[in-house]
Amino acid sequence: MAIFSRKRVAPFLFTPLFFHSLDDGVVCLQIRAWMENDFQGNEFVPQIDRTGVCINVPDAFNDQISSLIADDCVQIWRDFGCVGEGRQIAQTTQVARLSDFNFNDVTSSVSFC
Repeated sequence: MAIFSRKRVAPFLFTPLFFHSLDDGVVCLQIRAWMENDFQGNEFVPQIDRTGVCINVPDAFNDQISSLIADDCVQIWRDFGCVGEGRQIAQTTQVARLSDFNFNDVTSSVSFC
Protein backbone atom coordinates (compact mmCIF):
# COMPACT_ATOMS: atom_id res chain seq x y z
CA MET A 1 0.00 0.00 0.00
CA ALA A 2 1.45 3.36 -0.99
CA ILE A 3 0.63 6.47 0.97
CA PHE A 4 2.41 9.69 0.14
CA SER A 5 1.93 13.41 -0.01
CA ARG A 6 2.85 16.10 -2.49
CA LYS A 7 2.65 19.87 -2.38
CA ARG A 8 0.44 21.98 -4.63
CA VAL A 9 -0.54 19.59 -7.38
CA ALA A 10 -3.51 20.86 -9.34
CA PRO A 11 -5.88 17.99 -10.27
CA PHE A 12 -5.72 18.74 -13.98
CA LEU A 13 -1.93 18.37 -14.16
CA PHE A 14 -1.94 14.59 -14.08
CA THR A 15 -3.71 11.81 -15.93
CA PRO A 16 -5.97 10.13 -13.42
CA LEU A 17 -5.13 6.45 -13.03
CA PHE A 18 -7.66 5.74 -10.37
CA PHE A 19 -8.10 1.99 -10.66
CA HIS A 20 -5.01 -0.14 -10.83
CA SER A 21 -4.02 -3.68 -10.00
CA LEU A 22 -1.53 -4.53 -7.30
CA ASP A 23 0.94 -7.36 -7.78
CA ASP A 24 -1.49 -9.74 -6.08
CA GLY A 25 -4.26 -8.83 -8.54
CA VAL A 26 -6.36 -6.81 -6.07
CA VAL A 27 -7.98 -3.80 -7.73
CA CYS A 28 -7.66 -0.63 -5.68
CA LEU A 29 -9.51 2.63 -5.47
CA GLN A 30 -7.51 5.79 -5.47
CA ILE A 31 -8.74 9.08 -4.12
CA ARG A 32 -6.91 12.35 -3.76
CA ALA A 33 -7.46 14.61 -0.77
CA TRP A 34 -5.99 18.05 -0.08
CA MET A 35 -5.46 20.03 3.09
CA GLU A 36 -6.82 23.23 1.54
CA ASN A 37 -9.96 24.15 -0.42
CA ASP A 38 -9.88 24.04 -4.21
CA PHE A 39 -7.36 21.16 -4.38
CA GLN A 40 -4.52 23.16 -2.86
CA GLY A 41 -1.93 22.42 -0.19
CA ASN A 42 -0.50 19.04 0.74
CA GLU A 43 -2.09 16.04 -0.97
CA PHE A 44 -2.96 12.67 0.58
CA VAL A 45 -3.39 9.71 -1.80
CA PRO A 46 -4.57 6.56 0.00
CA GLN A 47 -5.09 3.38 -1.99
CA ILE A 48 -7.96 1.28 -0.70
CA ASP A 49 -8.47 -2.30 -1.84
CA ARG A 50 -11.99 -3.45 -2.59
CA THR A 51 -12.12 -5.86 0.33
CA GLY A 52 -13.73 -3.13 2.39
CA VAL A 53 -10.61 -2.13 4.25
CA CYS A 54 -10.79 1.10 6.19
CA ILE A 55 -7.86 3.49 5.79
CA ASN A 56 -7.05 5.76 8.71
CA VAL A 57 -5.75 9.14 7.63
CA PRO A 58 -2.11 9.70 8.68
CA ASP A 59 -1.65 11.97 11.69
CA ALA A 60 -0.35 14.82 9.51
CA PHE A 61 -3.67 14.82 7.57
CA ASN A 62 -6.06 13.88 10.38
CA ASP A 63 -8.80 16.51 10.68
CA GLN A 64 -7.08 18.56 7.96
CA ILE A 65 -8.74 17.47 4.67
CA SER A 66 -10.66 20.26 2.91
CA SER A 67 -11.09 19.02 -0.69
CA LEU A 68 -11.03 15.70 -2.52
CA ILE A 69 -11.51 13.83 -5.77
CA ALA A 70 -12.83 10.25 -5.85
CA ASP A 71 -13.27 8.01 -8.87
CA ASP A 72 -15.78 5.74 -7.13
CA CYS A 73 -18.21 6.15 -4.28
CA VAL A 74 -16.30 6.57 -1.01
CA GLN A 75 -17.26 7.25 2.56
CA ILE A 76 -15.29 9.71 4.67
CA TRP A 77 -15.51 9.36 8.44
CA ARG A 78 -15.08 11.68 11.41
CA ASP A 79 -13.34 9.01 13.54
CA PHE A 80 -10.53 6.51 13.02
CA GLY A 81 -11.67 3.01 12.10
CA CYS A 82 -14.45 4.27 9.79
CA VAL A 83 -16.91 4.89 12.59
CA GLY A 84 -18.87 7.86 13.82
CA GLU A 85 -20.42 10.49 11.58
CA GLY A 86 -19.70 10.06 7.88
CA ARG A 87 -20.38 11.53 4.47
CA GLN A 88 -20.82 9.63 1.24
CA ILE A 89 -18.99 11.08 -1.77
CA ALA A 90 -20.52 9.94 -5.05
CA GLN A 91 -18.61 8.32 -7.90
CA THR A 92 -16.40 10.63 -10.03
CA THR A 93 -17.02 13.52 -7.68
CA GLN A 94 -14.72 16.48 -7.23
CA VAL A 95 -15.37 18.28 -3.96
CA ALA A 96 -13.52 21.59 -3.94
CA ARG A 97 -14.86 22.49 -0.48
CA LEU A 98 -15.82 19.88 2.09
CA SER A 99 -17.30 22.77 4.06
CA ASP A 100 -20.22 22.53 1.58
CA PHE A 101 -20.90 19.11 3.19
CA ASN A 102 -20.34 20.46 6.73
CA PHE A 103 -17.30 18.14 6.89
CA ASN A 104 -14.28 20.42 6.54
CA ASP A 105 -11.18 19.49 8.55
CA VAL A 106 -12.82 16.57 10.37
CA THR A 107 -11.98 13.50 8.23
CA SER A 108 -10.07 10.76 10.05
CA SER A 109 -10.68 7.68 7.87
CA VAL A 110 -11.86 6.61 4.40
CA SER A 111 -13.61 3.51 2.96
CA PHE A 112 -15.65 2.32 -0.02
CA CYS A 113 -19.40 2.95 0.13
